Amino acid sequence: MVFEIFEVFFIILSTIIGFFYLIDKNHEHLIKRIYPLATSMLITFIVLFLANPEMGISLLILVIFFSLIFSIIPFFYGFNKKALLFTMIFAILSFTYADYIYGEILFYLIIAFSIGTALGIYYRSGLQVFKRKHISTDKVLETKRDIVHIFLGLIVISIFFVYPLHTAIYITMALIFLGYLYNGIAYQSKNRLYRKLIDLERNDSIYGLGALYLGVGTSLLIGFIHNPHFLIIGFIALFFADPIATITGINIKSPKLFYNKHKSILGSFAFFATVSILSYYFIGLYALLFGAMLAFIESLDTPVDDNIAIAVAMIIIYIIFLTLTQQLPLMSLI
Repeated sequence: MVFEIFEVFFIILSTIIGFFYLIDKNHEHLIKRIYPLATSMLITFIVLFLANPEMGISLLILVIFFSLIFSIIPFFYGFNKKALLFTMIFAILSFTYADYIYGEILFYLIIAFSIGTALGIYYRSGLQVFKRKHISTDKVLETKRDIVHIFLGLIVISIFFVYPLHTAIYITMALIFLGYLYNGIAYQSKNRLYRKLIDLERNDSIYGLGALYLGVGTSLLIGFIHNPHFLIIGFIALFFADPIATITGINIKSPKLFYNKHKSILGSFAFFATVSILSYYFIGLYALLFGAMLAFIESLDTPVDDNIAIAVAMIIIYIIFLTLTQQLPLMSLI
């Protein structure tokens, strides 16, 4: 096991940042602060080991420490603008440089970002990512939020249609990083754009939290799904089907699902129809199968935010589908 200079530098600086996070008085006692960091590193290790058992130890440790850094960043969100700015720039530059010098680890780095950020949000938002949040009854607010949601989807999908896959991934991840950084700074400085965008937030939510969930869901899809057609289907479910289901459910009266009083039959059908119709071009009649499975999973009363739940569901369905239809080893698809 031989560590490169960059690896040693990144691990040492990440450890120092982690130390300052652990002694930060803005957060609860030590055990609760260690939990999301340790969990994100453990989950990243398990995923990477299953995906590529032959990955070098030094490279594996490097990617695991990326998950550590990304799990810390949400804790600076809204608390410490300077720490957020420094840590985010350090992470982005290291992310770019690591992909440049090692090659072929872009997806592993994105997975580390997704897992680390998701676990960081889990703690930073007061466990809201794993708790059923209040369902807003403000039709105007929810409709505005979902229109923005769809507009962002049009931008992301257009990027993947216009540019080659790797270029599109870089552009999309850059937008996620920049949006994350800007929202964190705006949340603390309360600038003019913040005062406009805050009107799109629910009363019980942290500013920018919905956008951050969406960014994590998007990066999860990119990190795990490497087939462009299935990736677009994941985007369709995440950016189009979910908001269309919400708009339909809150504006058109229909009976509630017997197993989930928060979701309506018509809303779930809108989700199914959106995925099925828009995905037919890519996978034919299999679109009905994907639409039905994703609509069912989205309709469940789970404690996980929809943006993350839909992404994870799409990844699982994608892996199982290709395993059954192409007889590929399960984790070779990652």
